[in-house]
Amino acid sequence: MKIVTSDSNVQPVGSTSESKMVERKPQNLTKQLSLSRNPVRTRKERQKRTKTIYDQLDTLFHVGVRCLLLGISPDKFRGNKGYERFLIYFVVILFFFAYSLFQLCAPYFFPGDFLQGMRHFYFGSYCLTFGYQWIYLLRNFDKINQNRVNLKCFNSSRAVTEIAEVILEGKLKPFTRRIVCIAMIFSIASFSHGLGELIQFGEQYFIMGEVKTMLTYFPFPIWGQLIIVLLNTITISLLLAGTVSALIITGLLTLEIETQCAVLCAAMVRGTDDGSQSFTGLIADHVQIIKNARWLIDLMESLNSPAFSCFYFHIAIGLVIMKLVETNGYLFYVSMAFGFMSVILQTGAQGWFSSAITHSLESIAFAAYETNWYERDKNYARDVLMVIQMGQLRFVQKIFFRSIEIDRATVLRIVRSSYSFYTILMIIQ
Repeated sequence: MKIVTSDSNVQPVGSTSESKMVERKPQNLTKQLSLSRNPVRTRKERQKRTKTIYDQLDTLFHVGVRCLLLGISPDKFRGNKGYERFLIYFVVILFFFAYSLFQLCAPYFFPGDFLQGMRHFYFGSYCLTFGYQWIYLLRNFDKINQNRVNLKCFNSSRAVTEIAEVILEGKLKPFTRRIVCIAMIFSIASFSHGLGELIQFGEQYFIMGEVKTMLTYFPFPIWGQLIIVLLNTITISLLLAGTVSALIITGLLTLEIETQCAVLCAAMVRGTDDGSQSFTGLIADHVQIIKNARWLIDLMESLNSPAFSCFYFHIAIGLVIMKLVETNGYLFYVSMAFGFMSVILQTGAQGWFSSAITHSLESIAFAAYETNWYERDKNYARDVLMVIQMGQLRFVQKIFFRSIEIDRATVLRIVRSSYSFYTILMIIQ
């Protein structure tokens, strides 16, 4: 009779033939999580499936890294010569920090009204915020690679191999679709802001035969305004790459922790102790997950503290601009609409990532309640209690001197609070 290991989903019936196999019924929690809906039959198929899933994960992460490094490979960025590294820092500092300071200082050098000053502050603060995020990710690039969760090296992943693959596959595809949708909305918002002004420039030239003042908040001649429009287009295009890279990197790091928490829960509930694993190994996995989660929360707090402050002001300033500006161009309203949508989506995505980490870590305690390890061996009772206590610790992202928690409802609170700041701006105006 053939010996079947604990990570197999089949067992022999009697001892008549090795070809007569029946599927083993999964545990109740396994059914609820749908972790083994389509188990892999053979080792060859399982290896092919594993390679495909993990390759998709690494490929998507590589796309985020390429956007962060402006197309330069990570090896060249870490190279000893440092030409590529200097080029990336130079581009980011030039188009984000230097240009944002120019926008913020423009009201002091060029005469204008309240609305023009708000436009300068809107664009300048946006560039400054994402420039800071970009530099911070570049400075922590090596730490990001070191703190990635290697799903295949965990004891729980080796214990329930087929479940780990199905969990990762079920979470990776929806995440990829959401990132693509957010990137498309960001692209429309970016091109409507940048290329929209160029389109209006072309419409005036080809329809009217002349170009009138296009940027009322810059009292430059036509050639000077065209240079400003080109700089805006380049900067916003770079903003698109930086925003997408930050979402992909933080989202995939969150997805890896969320996946490993689900795998650990499945391994504890199954409770198959055949000598290849022990509950002590699952505790080691839990400790490593907590370390990675705390590091990721610290990273996201550093990224989101200036970003959420900027979004708070942007929503209010955008409402003021739409209230006071007088324009007949449809591209203005399109750009403002997609600009609001991109801000809300980004705050919502970061809140979703933060809540996913918190709920995934809390789910380990609930899985420990359903485990049966302590029933087979009383020595495991203390270990199970330790997992329950660690799982009850609350890990949550906090910003503004740790006074505000970032979760799924944060974007609604920011929008509601922005209306009060909008009222103050209208009174000042």
